[in-house]
Amino acid sequence: MSSYSIVPISAEDLPTLAAFVYTSKQQLTINRVLWKDWPNEAAQRANYTNAVEGAFKDPLSETFKVVDDESGEILGHVVLSRKIPVGDVKNTDKDDKGEGSEDEKVPKGLDPEVAGAVEEAVKEIDKEFQGANRFGLYIRHATSKISANQLIEVTHLFVAMPHRKRGIGSQLVRLCIDKAQAEKVPLVVFSEPEVHGFFLGLVFEDTKHVDIDLRKWAPKYCGFGMFRIWGMVMRN
Repeated sequence: MSSYSIVPISAEDLPTLAAFVYTSKQQLTINRVLWKDWPNEAAQRANYTNAVEGAFKDPLSETFKVVDDESGEILGHVVLSRKIPVGDVKNTDKDDKGEGSEDEKVPKGLDPEVAGAVEEAVKEIDKEFQGANRFGLYIRHATSKISANQLIEVTHLFVAMPHRKRGIGSQLVRLCIDKAQAEKVPLVVFSEPEVHGFFLGLVFEDTKHVDIDLRKWAPKYCGFGMFRIWGMVMRN
């Protein structure tokens, strides 16, 4: 088994990371109703490219990659974001305000009703963390004009399928834990169903969850049901 290293990403890595995010989101049932004209690959890829580029530029975010020491292949990555309470955010939404409708403020290709339900769910869970408002799972990070650190969020974690079950994901989370402990702040995560058991098996516990009824937007009798988003925090 080859060895690997965990190092900060560079700009050249962004296309690979955007592809990782795209791959991970295809596994989610909610993805089928979240995007208009699913799979709408062009819109999805554009959205996730903007997300990883935004995180790379944001001084409140850090992204680390796992690199195979022999081949140089990127095996996975983790994004962590520093957040502060809503009351401490000053005038950070000026650039987001415009003359367009609410639908026009939703990233291109997303169904505004489903996206709104996701955002409301994340807001509700976010109250437990007292974190800054953002566009939840699909991904708008806290704006970068903020200096105070109140908590760290594991925003995205991914390991390529052929390299799973090797402890790589756990090592990436361990890096986040070490940073949170060094900064003496809580470490939190918004968990999707596919990774909830993984985080429970580490050092995280549930705080609150919100269920989204996908039957509202899916065709009848096709197997869609509740999609759950959990808030989780690192145990002391």
